[in-house]
Amino acid sequence: MAFSLTATLSANSFSIHAIRNTVPLFLGVEQHFLFAALFFISIAIICLKYFPRTNKSHIITAQGNMTQKAKRNVVYKICGWTIVVCVAFLGIYAISKPISTRFAFPVVFGLETIAIEAFGIAWITKGETLWPDGEHYIKKAYQQAKESLTQ
Repeated sequence: MAFSLTATLSANSFSIHAIRNTVPLFLGVEQHFLFAALFFISIAIICLKYFPRTNKSHIITAQGNMTQKAKRNVVYKICGWTIVVCVAFLGIYAISKPISTRFAFPVVFGLETIAIEAFGIAWITKGETLWPDGEHYIKKAYQQAKESLTQ
């Protein structure tokens, strides 16, 4: 019995949007879904585990208020759970193949887009474009440019 990494499926595979005669399979599942799931689970772990890492003393100020880091941590968790929900919906969509053909909207593309956008928001938040510690770099550059013009 030979093991094949490709199999012939219909040209209207629901994960590959270009017409192809063969769709690459691995262990009976389309490669696109396996690698996409691995990618999205990886970025969800980054958002939920690695981005919020901090010293607990940097979360609450002496007055009991949330610091900017604590606010960013909330954004990371919202983005990470959004990615997890998108992956779960993609899994449900893949399992319910007969039902999924009724949608006129490209569900796979839509859910993948939402997950990528969530990671993008987490990424720019991690770079402190949103809720920076101290003075924002754009404001600082603006002040420096304004000072150099007045001199």
